Amino acid sequence: MSRASFAVFCAVVLCVLTQSCSTGGSEPFAVSVTPSSGSGYHGVFSFVTSDPRGASHLFRSHMVFTSVDHPSTTCYAVFLPPKSVYLMNDANTAWLSPVMLGTASVAQNSRCSVNGTASSVRTEGNNRTVTMEFTFKEPMAGANTISLATDDSQGTLSPRPTLGTWTVR
Repeated sequence: MSRASFAVFCAVVLCVLTQSCSTGGSEPFAVSVTPSSGSGYHGVFSFVTSDPRGASHLFRSHMVFTSVDHPSTTCYAVFLPPKSVYLMNDANTAWLSPVMLGTASVAQNSRCSVNGTASSVRTEGNNRTVTMEFTFKEPMAGANTISLATDDSQGTLSPRPTLGTWTVR
């Protein structure tokens, strides 16, 4: 199966699973997170998003870790091209100063931190992979879901499916 065919297949599967289907077929969508499960206070995660028109049409990627026991407790980061990641503050009202991927910069709140050193971005065909190093803090302890969304240069936001789980311990 070609990458383009696989991207369309994934879009259809996500449409069915999230029950949020569009008719145009050209919207961006979340593909995967790796690892899709695991545990620890630290992890390096790869988030893959795609756009049937090509990766150059992708804009932001939204990565959200949400506590299962306390759904208002999240670690929410957003990637903005070409190499910036912003972390939401504790009050969920503003973005903290950006982390530049591939540099020794760090953003942190009381729930998690993002380290730029082990983080990167790459594009291939229709896909963009953002790899980010997270360290989780005590408020995120326990089971968490991992969700991913993306939007394109026209502002079309994909659904935000849960693509994984992570237990902070």
